Amino acid sequence: VGAQAISKALMQNETLIQLDLGDNRIGDVGTKTISEALSKNSTLTGLNLGNNTIEDVGAQAISEALVQNTTLIQVDLEDNGISDSLMSKIGLQVKRNKEKQASFESVKASAKVLSILSQHQSGVFFSLPRELNIKIASLTGNSKVDSEARLTEIANSFFK
Repeated sequence: VGAQAISKALMQNETLIQLDLGDNRIGDVGTKTISEALSKNSTLTGLNLGNNTIEDVGAQAISEALVQNTTLIQVDLEDNGISDSLMSKIGLQVKRNKEKQASFESVKASAKVLSILSQHQSGVFFSLPRELNIKIASLTGNSKVDSEARLTEIANSFFK
């Protein structure tokens, strides 16, 4: 019953990014129910299902959900009865999601810089200088940087 309520909430969720369900004895049946919602959810980035008596049946449901879900970049399945091969498979899927998210952040940063630069260039098309691309790449790896303010500073520095 609890897993069904969580699944329903995850399907409607548009704001929650971290969910800690560790130590709740969810089991395979509950994990399968939650996994159905995970395949449709696009906001959750972190999920803790550690110590929940999950075995390969439940882990397989998570793996299947990760085929559709590209936002989960942290999944904790510690202290369950999941085989090493399935843990590795899920680990690779989560790694793929991290790489997609990093690529997406890089594209967003580049788009922001292009927007700023186009304000200075009155619509004239030009390529970005190599040093700007390097600075953009270094920004995307540091979540503590106020990237919009920093990108504005970088873009504007080319016109001083």
